[in-house]
Amino acid sequence: MGLLYPFPIDEKETSHVKVSDNQITLSTYGLPYIFWGYLAGYYILVGGLSIAIWDPAKKLLATHDPINSAIVYGLWITVLGATLGFTSLFFLYFKFIKKGNQLIKKTYLFGLPVISKTIDLKDSDSIIIEHFQGTPNVAAIQNIPEMKSHQNKGYYELFAVNSKSKKILIDRHSQKREIRLLCELLKKY
Repeated sequence: MGLLYPFPIDEKETSHVKVSDNQITLSTYGLPYIFWGYLAGYYILVGGLSIAIWDPAKKLLATHDPINSAIVYGLWITVLGATLGFTSLFFLYFKFIKKGNQLIKKTYLFGLPVISKTIDLKDSDSIIIEHFQGTPNVAAIQNIPEMKSHQNKGYYELFAVNSKSKKILIDRHSQKREIRLLCELLKKY
Protein backbone atom coordinates (compact mmCIF):
# COMPACT_ATOMS: atom_id res chain seq x y z
CA MET A 1 0.00 0.00 0.00
CA GLY A 2 2.63 2.49 1.04
CA LEU A 3 4.31 2.16 -2.33
CA LEU A 4 1.24 3.63 -4.06
CA TYR A 5 -1.19 4.63 -1.31
CA PRO A 6 0.91 6.27 1.43
CA PHE A 7 -0.30 6.68 5.01
CA PRO A 8 0.28 9.88 7.01
CA ILE A 9 3.30 9.82 9.30
CA ASP A 10 2.51 12.65 11.70
CA GLU A 11 -0.43 13.50 13.95
CA LYS A 12 -0.39 17.03 12.53
CA GLU A 13 -1.73 15.76 9.20
CA THR A 14 -5.27 16.26 10.48
CA SER A 15 -6.98 15.69 7.13
CA HIS A 16 -5.96 12.00 7.28
CA VAL A 17 -5.37 11.44 11.02
CA LYS A 18 -8.07 11.36 13.67
CA VAL A 19 -7.22 10.91 17.35
CA SER A 20 -9.88 10.30 20.01
CA ASP A 21 -10.18 8.28 23.24
CA ASN A 22 -6.61 6.95 23.01
CA GLN A 23 -7.39 5.65 19.49
CA ILE A 24 -5.88 6.72 16.20
CA THR A 25 -7.38 6.39 12.73
CA LEU A 26 -5.10 6.80 9.71
CA SER A 27 -6.42 7.10 6.14
CA THR A 28 -4.30 6.81 3.01
CA TYR A 29 -3.73 9.73 0.69
CA GLY A 30 -5.20 9.73 -2.81
CA LEU A 31 -3.19 9.16 -5.96
CA PRO A 32 -1.19 12.09 -7.37
CA TYR A 33 -2.97 14.22 -9.99
CA ILE A 34 -0.80 12.87 -12.81
CA PHE A 35 -2.56 9.52 -12.42
CA TRP A 36 -5.91 11.20 -13.14
CA GLY A 37 -4.36 12.29 -16.45
CA TYR A 38 -3.55 8.64 -17.13
CA LEU A 39 -7.18 7.75 -16.40
CA ALA A 40 -8.41 10.44 -18.82
CA GLY A 41 -6.00 9.12 -21.46
CA TYR A 42 -7.29 5.60 -20.88
CA TYR A 43 -10.91 6.75 -21.35
CA ILE A 44 -9.99 8.59 -24.56
CA LEU A 45 -8.15 5.54 -25.92
CA VAL A 46 -10.88 3.03 -25.01
CA GLY A 47 -13.60 5.42 -26.24
CA GLY A 48 -11.86 5.85 -29.58
CA LEU A 49 -11.30 2.13 -29.99
CA SER A 50 -14.92 1.41 -29.03
CA ILE A 51 -16.20 3.84 -31.68
CA ALA A 52 -13.88 2.23 -34.25
CA ILE A 53 -15.15 -1.30 -33.62
CA TRP A 54 -18.84 -0.46 -33.07
CA ASP A 55 -19.97 -1.05 -36.69
CA PRO A 56 -17.99 -4.29 -37.21
CA ALA A 57 -19.34 -5.58 -33.89
CA LYS A 58 -22.93 -4.81 -34.94
CA LYS A 59 -22.34 -6.64 -38.23
CA LEU A 60 -20.99 -9.69 -36.37
CA LEU A 61 -24.03 -9.72 -34.09
CA ALA A 62 -26.34 -9.45 -37.13
CA THR A 63 -25.01 -12.78 -38.45
CA HIS A 64 -26.69 -14.54 -35.48
CA ASP A 65 -23.75 -16.95 -35.34
CA PRO A 66 -23.16 -18.06 -31.72
CA ILE A 67 -19.37 -17.89 -32.09
CA ASN A 68 -19.48 -14.34 -33.47
CA SER A 69 -21.91 -13.29 -30.74
CA ALA A 70 -19.65 -14.82 -28.07
CA ILE A 71 -16.67 -12.92 -29.48
CA VAL A 72 -18.53 -9.58 -29.44
CA TYR A 73 -20.01 -10.07 -25.96
CA GLY A 74 -16.65 -11.30 -24.66
CA LEU A 75 -14.99 -8.20 -26.09
CA TRP A 76 -17.50 -5.84 -24.46
CA ILE A 77 -17.31 -7.65 -21.12
CA THR A 78 -13.51 -7.42 -21.23
CA VAL A 79 -13.51 -3.71 -22.12
CA LEU A 80 -16.11 -2.84 -19.47
CA GLY A 81 -14.42 -5.03 -16.84
CA ALA A 82 -10.99 -3.52 -17.50
CA THR A 83 -12.43 0.00 -17.42
CA LEU A 84 -14.27 -0.62 -14.15
CA GLY A 85 -11.19 -2.29 -12.62
CA PHE A 86 -8.85 0.51 -13.67
CA THR A 87 -11.27 3.19 -12.47
CA SER A 88 -11.74 1.46 -9.11
CA LEU A 89 -8.02 1.90 -8.35
CA PHE A 90 -8.66 5.64 -8.20
CA PHE A 91 -11.40 5.23 -5.60
CA LEU A 92 -9.59 2.74 -3.38
CA TYR A 93 -8.26 3.74 0.02
CA PHE A 94 -7.23 2.09 3.27
CA LYS A 95 -7.60 2.86 6.97
CA PHE A 96 -5.76 1.74 10.08
CA ILE A 97 -7.59 2.00 13.39
CA LYS A 98 -5.33 1.32 16.38
CA LYS A 99 -6.37 1.25 20.01
CA GLY A 100 -4.25 -0.56 22.57
CA ASN A 101 -3.68 -4.17 21.51
CA GLN A 102 -6.07 -4.07 18.58
CA LEU A 103 -5.33 -3.00 15.02
CA ILE A 104 -8.09 -2.87 12.40
CA LYS A 105 -7.19 -2.61 8.74
CA LYS A 106 -10.07 -1.58 6.46
CA THR A 107 -10.21 -1.39 2.69
CA TYR A 108 -12.71 0.95 1.02
CA LEU A 109 -13.80 0.96 -2.61
CA PHE A 110 -15.92 3.83 -3.91
CA GLY A 111 -16.33 4.93 -0.26
CA LEU A 112 -17.83 1.60 0.84
CA PRO A 113 -16.00 -0.79 3.19
CA VAL A 114 -15.22 -4.02 1.32
CA ILE A 115 -12.64 -5.74 3.55
CA SER A 116 -12.03 -5.41 7.26
CA LYS A 117 -9.37 -7.32 9.16
CA THR A 118 -8.95 -7.15 12.93
CA ILE A 119 -5.57 -8.10 14.38
CA ASP A 120 -5.24 -8.76 18.10
CA LEU A 121 -1.67 -7.70 18.78
CA LYS A 122 0.69 -9.47 21.17
CA ASP A 123 1.04 -6.11 22.92
CA SER A 124 0.59 -2.49 21.85
CA ASP A 125 4.22 -2.33 20.60
CA SER A 126 4.01 -5.46 18.43
CA ILE A 127 4.58 -3.65 15.16
CA ILE A 128 7.93 -4.27 13.48
CA ILE A 129 9.78 -3.20 10.35
CA GLU A 130 11.82 -5.54 8.16
CA HIS A 131 13.92 -4.77 5.11
CA PHE A 132 13.02 -6.83 2.05
CA GLN A 133 15.36 -7.34 -0.84
CA GLY A 134 14.25 -10.04 -3.28
CA THR A 135 17.42 -10.30 -5.36
CA PRO A 136 21.14 -10.09 -4.57
CA ASN A 137 22.55 -6.61 -4.73
CA VAL A 138 25.23 -7.32 -7.36
CA ALA A 139 25.96 -3.63 -7.99
CA ALA A 140 26.70 -3.10 -4.27
CA ILE A 141 28.81 -6.27 -4.06
CA GLN A 142 30.99 -5.20 -7.01
CA ASN A 143 31.29 -1.69 -5.51
CA ILE A 144 31.82 0.06 -8.86
CA PRO A 145 31.09 3.80 -8.55
CA GLU A 146 29.40 3.92 -11.97
CA MET A 147 26.94 1.22 -10.84
CA LYS A 148 25.86 3.11 -7.69
CA SER A 149 22.55 4.20 -9.25
CA HIS A 150 21.73 0.61 -10.25
CA GLN A 151 21.90 -0.80 -6.74
CA ASN A 152 18.83 -2.72 -5.65
CA LYS A 153 17.72 -1.04 -2.44
CA GLY A 154 14.59 -3.16 -1.90
CA TYR A 155 11.78 -1.86 0.28
CA TYR A 156 10.60 -1.99 3.87
CA GLU A 157 7.69 -4.03 5.21
CA LEU A 158 5.60 -3.22 8.27
CA PHE A 159 4.35 -6.25 10.18
CA ALA A 160 1.91 -6.61 13.07
CA VAL A 161 2.69 -9.49 15.43
CA ASN A 162 -0.59 -11.03 16.60
CA SER A 163 -1.34 -12.77 19.89
CA LYS A 164 -0.17 -16.10 18.38
CA SER A 165 3.24 -14.56 17.47
CA LYS A 166 2.41 -14.66 13.76
CA LYS A 167 3.67 -11.77 11.60
CA ILE A 168 1.00 -10.17 9.41
CA LEU A 169 2.03 -7.76 6.65
CA ILE A 170 0.13 -4.50 7.02
CA ASP A 171 2.09 -2.04 4.85
CA ARG A 172 5.25 -1.54 2.84
CA HIS A 173 7.21 1.46 1.67
CA SER A 174 10.35 2.25 -0.28
CA GLN A 175 11.46 4.92 2.23
CA LYS A 176 12.76 3.69 5.58
CA ARG A 177 12.11 7.02 7.30
CA GLU A 178 8.44 7.07 6.22
CA ILE A 179 7.72 3.53 7.39
CA ARG A 180 9.61 4.09 10.66
CA LEU A 181 7.52 7.19 11.45
CA LEU A 182 4.32 5.29 10.62
CA CYS A 183 5.42 2.46 12.91
CA GLU A 184 6.16 4.90 15.76
CA LEU A 185 2.81 6.61 15.27
CA LEU A 186 0.93 3.31 15.48
CA LYS A 187 2.89 2.17 18.56
CA LYS A 188 1.99 5.40 20.33
CA TYR A 189 -1.69 4.40 20.72
